[in-house]
Amino acid sequence: MLRSARAIVITSVVAAWLSGTSAPAAAAARKVVVVALVDGAAPRASRQLERALRAQFSDLALTFRVERVERLPPRTPERLRLARAVAKRHGAIAVLWHDAGPQLYLYFASSSADRLLVRSVDAHGSTERYEALALLARGHLRTMLAGG
Repeated sequence: MLRSARAIVITSVVAAWLSGTSAPAAAAARKVVVVALVDGAAPRASRQLERALRAQFSDLALTFRVERVERLPPRTPERLRLARAVAKRHGAIAVLWHDAGPQLYLYFASSSADRLLVRSVDAHGSTERYEALALLARGHLRTMLAGG
């Protein structure tokens, strides 16, 4: 019995070492939460962005959640209030959303600092535009996760 328990512990330690993570690091990674607000008034655009974000975040050490709202508030201060409430509710480090039009805008609100990053994309083709936004979001998240 003692031998099998020891073998399980050794196997777990070796597996964690080979994967480059420890049990505490893996647990901490699951506590990092990022939320995307998706606008129910623009379901097609929201689905495209959600798909692109999930693909770009899949290898990052975080939990990605989506919160659907019936309609995003029309003004930025109201959106920031909503983002703060969502971040608090989910324990998120960041909340992001987008605006679609001739240009596509990504809004990235950090919950630890009182700042809002806004980036625009002028890529051609619908898929490329949302992929470009997801790459921008990924870059911001990697910087945040690295302590920047």
